[in-house]
Amino acid sequence: PLYTRVIMAVEEQAHEMGYEILLAQTLNNPEREERVIRRMLARQVDGLFIRPVYRPDNTALIYDELRQYGTPTVIVGHRALFCSEFPNVQTDDLAASRLATQHLLDLGHQRISCFTGPTFSPWAQERYEGYRRALMDANLEADEKLIFHAGSTIEEGEKAALQLINEHPEVTAIVAANDLVAIGAANVLLDQGVRIPNKISIVGFG
Repeated sequence: PLYTRVIMAVEEQAHEMGYEILLAQTLNNPEREERVIRRMLARQVDGLFIRPVYRPDNTALIYDELRQYGTPTVIVGHRALFCSEFPNVQTDDLAASRLATQHLLDLGHQRISCFTGPTFSPWAQERYEGYRRALMDANLEADEKLIFHAGSTIEEGEKAALQLINEHPEVTAIVAANDLVAIGAANVLLDQGVRIPNKISIVGFG
C-alpha cells in the first residue's frame, strides 16, 4: 500500500516537469531486478528510482554497472553497502519503532513480542533495534524467545501469530514489522478468540 502512494507522488511531480514514468516490478528477486535495470538503461531513461532488492552480499554487479553508466538514480528506502553511493529517501525506522514500543510500555505492557521483517532488510533491522532500545530504556531486556521472523506479508504475520499463541500465550502486546504483518497477526488472534486490545495489543509500522 505504501509504494502505491509513493509511485503516485513521483508520477504527479514528474508529469508537472514534463516527464513520463516507466514502471517495472522486481518482485524482490535479484535476477529480475538486474534485468529490469538493464532494460531501463537500454531505453536511455533520464533517471531511476529504485527500491532495492536487499541481499546479504556487500556488492552487486548491476549497481556497479549503474554507477559506471552515470544515469541519475535515487534509492527509495535504506541504502545497503551495495548501493551506498547513491542518494536515498528513507523513513526514520529506528526512532519510529522506538516510539511505537514506548507506547505499549506506557500502556503497562511488559511482555512484548516483536514480529521482525526480512532478515537482510536494513529497515527491518532498524525497526527491531528501535524495539530493543525502547525496552532497554525501560530497564527490560529483549527476550529472544519473543522475537519472531515474520517477513513482510499478511500470510507471514498469520504464521508468526500462530506460533506465538502456541509458544507464549502470556504475551500481552506485539510490535509488528509493518501493517501487513500486523493485519495477518490480528486475523489469527481474532479467529482464535483472542480479543484486541482487551487481551493483547498490536501495533503495526505503517
